[in-house]
Amino acid sequence: MSPSRRLVIFLAAGLGCSGTALHPDTGAAGAGGRHTDAGGAGAGGSPDASVESVADADAERFACFPLFHACTTDDQCCGPNRCLVITGTPLCQQEGPAPSSVTLRLVLPEDRPYCDRCAGRSHVTILDDTGRAIETTGSPGCTTKCSTCTASSCPAIPCIPQALPVENDLTWDGMTTAPSICGAGVACSVPALARAGSYVAHMCATPGTFTAADASFGGTCTATGPEACVDVPFTFPGAVVVTGRLP
Repeated sequence: MSPSRRLVIFLAAGLGCSGTALHPDTGAAGAGGRHTDAGGAGAGGSPDASVESVADADAERFACFPLFHACTTDDQCCGPNRCLVITGTPLCQQEGPAPSSVTLRLVLPEDRPYCDRCAGRSHVTILDDTGRAIETTGSPGCTTKCSTCTASSCPAIPCIPQALPVENDLTWDGMTTAPSICGAGVACSVPALARAGSYVAHMCATPGTFTAADASFGGTCTATGPEACVDVPFTFPGAVVVTGRLP
């Protein structure tokens, strides 16, 4: 090989290696290098514009929404999450087997009456394995909803006394809420599926006499003793009916 031909090859090799660092995913050139794939500048194109377009593509590829973030398409969510409608709103989450519902039943003694001073009160509270009470719906109640990043209104509910039946049920489908962040670092709550495991049904009622004001509406509840409670452990998912009885 002639000296001049060896010089040409040496110069070409030196130019091809000087300062070129390929991006591991896109083939885009690093600082001081050249773009080496089809995404480079075409005829009449600008190399700088090509590099910017690759950066934009990378930002779109790697930026993703976290778990329970509002979404419109699957590719907006960080894998393995998908954009699913499970609780009525499209959120980044994972689709799993539908949880079985469990009925938590408080059975009251038949030999004395029980009543509530405010109708609508739940007589069953679900505690997790740390003893913390959990929400039993996917609604965040009076906290801020992540989907809107605004606080939920909590209108006053009038107290209407009522007599209690012997059996008082709470049916739970495994929905609860989980803490998250929205907007400018605002704490909020999102619907979530409770994890499988051990729980405690904390069941309470107050013995009392209900006196109706008339035949159709209203009345008074007069307590005849302190509130009585019973704790019943259960596993979810598992039993279909969990029963607690006050002595």
